[in-house]
Amino acid sequence: MKKWRCTVCGYIHEGDTPPERCPVCGADSTKFELVPEEPAETPSAFGEPETEALRGPSPVEVPGWARRYPRAYTLAAKGVEFAAQKMVAHHAHPVAVHSPNGILPAAFLFTLLAATLDLSALGLAAYYNLVFVLLTLPPVLYTGYLEWSRRYRRALTPVFIAKLASAATVSLCALALTVWRTMDPGILNPGAQGKGWYLLAWVVMIAATGLAGHLGGKLVFGGRK
Repeated sequence: MKKWRCTVCGYIHEGDTPPERCPVCGADSTKFELVPEEPAETPSAFGEPETEALRGPSPVEVPGWARRYPRAYTLAAKGVEFAAQKMVAHHAHPVAVHSPNGILPAAFLFTLLAATLDLSALGLAAYYNLVFVLLTLPPVLYTGYLEWSRRYRRALTPVFIAKLASAATVSLCALALTVWRTMDPGILNPGAQGKGWYLLAWVVMIAATGLAGHLGGKLVFGGRK
């Protein structure tokens, strides 16, 4: 039986022909390749096997300062590339995303309790947790970009579009809610103006967080067969 690999997410299909659509990421049949019996590995510059998915992007034009200091540029470029390869190979994005995914639901619960029971201490705890989440988002987004660009070749199938939109929604909501709470510390007090909109923004952020986590799990586990 032939095996076909989705070049976007790695899903393996068994059959004489590839499927019309990948059940994991939604890529069409043209994105499938026939799996050889013994896939070849290319040695990397650091003496380790390197798969096609982990290779860096195509070379870009060298900036002017690099021509003046070629040795420093080469060392810096090798260091950045080495770090990027290791982050993708060792799944830095799924590791990094555990912080916001674990903290946000608890912070949302604190926010609801503070809003309904007038518990200012829980509201303050939710605010500090939100600030921490906001600080963790840059590495989460950066490692997610590396994962998307290197492992999934910047594919724009429905799954990835939804995941990118979810990440943008979470980031914007986290920033807006943090600024909002900083500017108006009493937003959760009884009768506070805009309280309903503040809570709605929390609901949107939690929904986007859950969707991003679901799609990420689908990509990680859906391609295994």
